[in-house]
Amino acid sequence: MTNGQSSPVVPKLPHELMDRIIDLCDLRSTLYSCSLVCRAWVPRSQFHLFKVMLIGSLREFKSIVRAAETPHLRPLFAVTSSLDITGYSDYANQRKWIQTMALRLGEPFSGVTSLSMSGIDWGSPTLPPNVLATGFASFTGTVKMVLSDCKFSTFGVFRRIISAFPNLRELHLYHLKIRSNPSPQFLEAVAGSPRPRLESLTTIDVCYALYDWLSVTPSIRALHRLELNTATDQMESEASQRMISLVGEHLKDLRVKLTNENQVKSFCSSLCLTKCADLEILHLILPTGIDTLDIHSYLAALLSQISPSSRLQHLVFSTRLNLEGDTIDYYRLGPVDKLLSHSHFRNLCLVCAEVLVKFNLPLGVTELHLQQGVENALSDLVNRNVTVRCLVFPEYEDQSSEDEGNVLEDNASRTIAMPDDVERDGQEGGEI
Repeated sequence: MTNGQSSPVVPKLPHELMDRIIDLCDLRSTLYSCSLVCRAWVPRSQFHLFKVMLIGSLREFKSIVRAAETPHLRPLFAVTSSLDITGYSDYANQRKWIQTMALRLGEPFSGVTSLSMSGIDWGSPTLPPNVLATGFASFTGTVKMVLSDCKFSTFGVFRRIISAFPNLRELHLYHLKIRSNPSPQFLEAVAGSPRPRLESLTTIDVCYALYDWLSVTPSIRALHRLELNTATDQMESEASQRMISLVGEHLKDLRVKLTNENQVKSFCSSLCLTKCADLEILHLILPTGIDTLDIHSYLAALLSQISPSSRLQHLVFSTRLNLEGDTIDYYRLGPVDKLLSHSHFRNLCLVCAEVLVKFNLPLGVTELHLQQGVENALSDLVNRNVTVRCLVFPEYEDQSSEDEGNVLEDNASRTIAMPDDVERDGQEGGEI
C-alpha cells in the first residue's frame, strides 16, 4: 500500500484447524488438491493419500510400483493400513498385473493390516504355486482380508492364497466362484494345514468346500465369531451347519441369515445351536417374506436349542406381523417372550426384533405404534430390565392417507448389519 502503510497480514490458520480440514476430506481428488495448496498442507495430505491405497487398473498398479521404488516416496508406504484392489474397471488387463501383484507389492505393503480384493478372476495361475504363496506371505501385517466377487480356477488356488497370509485373523468372503470343487482326498491331504488361524469369519454365497476345508484345519478352533449369509445352495447350508457343530463350543458371536424354508428346516433339525454353549451374541435372521413359513414356531424351536449354560447377552431375531381383521397379531410373539424368560436367558441385556410388515397399516397406526406393540408383547423381557428394540421393515405400497404420517419407506431388503462392512465410500483411484 502507499503513504507508508504496510500491507495487511493474512491471518495464519492454526495447525489444528488445517489438519481437521484435511481429515474431513473423503475423496482422493480433494486430498490431491489439498497437497497443492501450500507446503504446510503436504504432510497431512500425503498421510491420508497413503493411509488407504486403491488399485483399480494396470495404470494405477504401475504408478504405485514406481512410487514404491522411489527413495523419497518409499517411506510413506509405512503409514498404509488399508489396501483395496479391484478389477471391475480394468477386467481385460487383469492378467497383466494380478498374477505378479503379490510379488511386487508384498514388501512395500508388508505393514498393511486390511486387504480387500474384489472383481478379480484369478484363472489358472501363470506362476508356480509356491511363488504365488511367497508373494502373499510378505503381507506379514495383514490381519483382515476381504474377497468379493472373485473367481478361482480350482479350490487349490483359493486355499493357497488364503493360507499364505501368516497372521490373517479376520476373513470376509462374498460371492466367490470356484470352477471346480475339491475331492475328499484333497481335503484329507490338507487336513493338517496350520493356516489360516482365523478368529472371525463372514461369508455370503460361497462354495460348500470352504466350510469342509476349514472344519479340518486344526487352528479353526480359535474361531470365536462366525457370520453366515447362506445362499440357496443346500450343500452350502449343510456344510455350514457341520462347521457350527464342530466349532460351536468356541463361538462367542454367531450370526446366521437363512434364505428359504428348506434351510430353516435343515438348520432346526441339525441341532447345531445346541453345541454353542458359550454364545454371548446371537443373530437369527429368518426368511420372513415367505408367507407360508410359520416364522414364530421355527424361531421358538431354534431358541429352545440354546444351552442352559448359555451366557447370551445380545439377541437379534427376525419376525413378521400380520393383520387379522383390524387387529395386528402381536400375540404371536407371546411364546417367544415366554421362552426368553427362561433361566437359559438370564444374562440377556439387549433384544432386537426385526419386524417385517406386509400389510397396509390401519388408520391412525404409525411405525411408532408398531414398535410399542412389539415391546408390549415382550413385556416379560421389559420387566426384567432387558432393553428391547424394534426395527420395522415395511413391504407394501404407500397408503393414501399421507397426512396421517403412515407412509413408511420400503427398506425390506437387508443383510445382517455389521460394524466392519468394508466400503470404498466413494473414494477415487489415481496415480501417486
